[in-house]
Amino acid sequence: MKELLEFLYHQEELIQEEVGEIIGISQGGVSYLMRKFSVEARPAGGRLGSHNKNWKGGTQIDHGYIFHLIPGHSNADRHGYVGEAQLIVESIIGDYLPDGSVTHHFNKDKKDNRPENLMYFSSQSPHMEHHEKLKRLKREDIKWTREST
Repeated sequence: MKELLEFLYHQEELIQEEVGEIIGISQGGVSYLMRKFSVEARPAGGRLGSHNKNWKGGTQIDHGYIFHLIPGHSNADRHGYVGEAQLIVESIIGDYLPDGSVTHHFNKDKKDNRPENLMYFSSQSPHMEHHEKLKRLKREDIKWTREST
């Protein structure tokens, strides 16, 4: 039984539920047998990448930003994802962005990653200064508009 479990689970990369369907027991029964025969379980989440039933091609959207799976990238997050805007800026400058740099969208549309809509700042501090300048300009523009009417 141990050899069958190891073959189906590790070699064929089936999930416990699929193993159970083949040998005629529940997923819980498969889990019990795996513990009993010391068959090591895969980490939580099961199959990785394209082997996972929830695989969507290595692209995801998080807080409105588009991210791509590039595990070897120097600025990839702990799951291996890098922001699309960052990748585009990097392709323009021909190098990785420095750690801590911030990519900015001129039109505030997080999914609009056209090169002409992007710029980057060396850190969050100058990025926030940029936004403060924009707020001041907007207030001055509103004040000027009110005075001119």
